[in-house]
This record gives sequence, structure tokens and C-alpha cells, in this order.
Amino acid sequence: MAFFSGFSWAVPKAFKNAVASCSFEEGDTFYSAKAAYGAWGEAIDQIEAALQVHLPDRTVRKEMASSSLPKTLFEKNWHARIKVEFIRGARYRDEYLHTTQGRLFMLLRAGDLDVLDMDHEEPDPPLFHGALKRHLGIGKTRIPRDSAHAPGSTPSKKENLIEEIKQKAIRYPTGRAYENPNFIILAHNEVNNIAVGKFNAIIDSLHGFDSEVIDLAISDLPSLQADRFHPTVSARIIIVDSNSPEKIRGAINKALWPKKEPAEINHHLVFMPFRTS
Repeated sequence: MAFFSGFSWAVPKAFKNAVASCSFEEGDTFYSAKAAYGAWGEAIDQIEAALQVHLPDRTVRKEMASSSLPKTLFEKNWHARIKVEFIRGARYRDEYLHTTQGRLFMLLRAGDLDVLDMDHEEPDPPLFHGALKRHLGIGKTRIPRDSAHAPGSTPSKKENLIEEIKQKAIRYPTGRAYENPNFIILAHNEVNNIAVGKFNAIIDSLHGFDSEVIDLAISDLPSLQADRFHPTVSARIIIVDSNSPEKIRGAINKALWPKKEPAEINHHLVFMPFRTS
């Protein structure tokens, strides 16, 4: 079974739509450890806590399709009331708790039981890949109002963050060296269909090139404050080993604008072509 990374509790990828929209429903059950999804008899002693959602009632969760909808829907759902029951472990054992969707999300994210308490400080919704795009200067170059630079650091220019990502990617333990590396950097979100579709279109267009994909979690980038971002957001890098950067650019253009004249690549991604000098 596949699980999302970046969560303290075990969150299976089957909960993609719930994670994308912050909408947990009746019957959703979560465990503090991945072992719970194996042989129960062997796993039971490893599970510190488990909870089940009782309200709201189960509906048909729709697939997230728009690049803008998930953020607005997520934030709308963040404060919605929810009732949960701890069915194993923790100090709330066999108790019903009335809390919010956002507080449950933060429990799964950080593992802090106190956040469920309505008297506890209200957590802020996370930032999405649109915020990472702005940090990278993709599209609008304005740094987000709720900037997520690490505490104690000064907001770095987009060039510094891009160079940080490039250096992390080039040193990533892939076991290979690159002679003519070209870098394509995308702000990615694995639960956003638009972001996933864009990446798939680009990687398909590069099928004739020697390329490799590297995912860097926000926690891999010290200049950004990882706990401010949604756990499914990452910097996705495609390294293309080629001395023909213009052919790569052409392939990207066809992927992004298959039926019309290409516009500005930097509205969608960062492209750093290989330079011979």
C-alpha cells in the first residue's frame, strides 16, 4: 500500500481527494503507524492511536480537477466541523471529539493530539504549489504575502532558490553523472490533477531524450519553511542530458501548447538550458 510522505500519521494515497480538499467523512479511519495496514495481529502493539470519523456523513468526493479549486475548497473546508472517535490508544480513547477538518488534517500532518482541542490555537491552512511557483518566479514574480521562508532567514531572490534546487538535484544520489545537464523545474503537487497532467505531458514530450526525474520535498530546501506547505507539494526537477537545449525547449512548447502558438515558458516552469561556455 502506498502512503503520502510528509504526514506524521499513516495516510494512504487512497485518501487523495480528502487530502486535496480537506474533506474527511464518515467511516474514514486513520492509524498512527503504517503497520496497521499489514497483519493486524502483528501490528496491534505498534499502533499508538487510531481514530474514525463519524461526521460529516459520507458523500461522493469529487475528483479535484482545477488548479485553483483545490486551494479555495480546501480553505473553505478547513473550518468545517467534524466529529471523530479514537478507537485505540491515546488519552481520548472511546471518546467522541468535536473538532474541525483543519485540526484533523494537522493531527495527521504533525501528530500533535492537542491540536484537536477547540481551545487550542487555531492552525493556519497550508500553502499550495502556487506559493512555491511565486517563490520560483513562475508566472507572477511577487513573493507570497504569507511568505514561507525559514525563520531567521531573509527572503532570498528567486535565483537563489533556483540555484539551491539545482545544486540539490545535481547532487541527488542517482548514481550517475551528467555531461550536458538541462534543468526543468516545476512546482508540483501530487494531488492536483492540473499539476500532474502538466508534468505528464512534458515528460511524454521528452521521450526521445535522456532524462531523469527528481522530486525534492520542501523539507529538502532549507530556505523555505517546510511546515507551512501542504505535504504533497514538492519541487519536481527533470534533468535532461543533452547539448540541444533548443530542441528541449521545442518539446516543452509542444507539451504546453499542443494546438496553438507557444507563449512564455516561465509562466509554467523554470527552464535552465545547458550552456557550453
